[in-house]
Amino acid sequence: ISQSNAWTVALQDVQRNLTGFYKCEVSADAPFFHTEIKSGLMIVVDLPEGDPSLFAEKQKYSLGEKIRANCSSRPSYPAANLTWFVNGLQGSTSCGNRSLAFVQVRCWEGKYSGGSKLKELL
Repeated sequence: ISQSNAWTVALQDVQRNLTGFYKCEVSADAPFFHTEIKSGLMIVVDLPEGDPSLFAEKQKYSLGEKIRANCSSRPSYPAANLTWFVNGLQGSTSCGNRSLAFVQVRCWEGKYSGGSKLKELL
């Protein structure tokens, strides 16, 4: 708070328990004592430490085979959003012979690890 002033509050070394609604109240002097209050939500995030990992059963597939792949994120809060792209196009759960499934697992210290599986018929 030492870097705070009359217009700005500076918080250092924030933790997730500081997530919440913050309120600023401004009051006028006599004789009116008019008060304005504004509030807003601040969310403290805990990003994954590292890139996601991608695993496929194999690197080469024949026409007609099913691709099975898994994308996983390291623990974070909130859970990371995982999105599949195939040849630059975003994956969809309702696209032809493609099947996507997302799994969110709670790990330690309130963090989440996400995983997404892709199955696609060539």
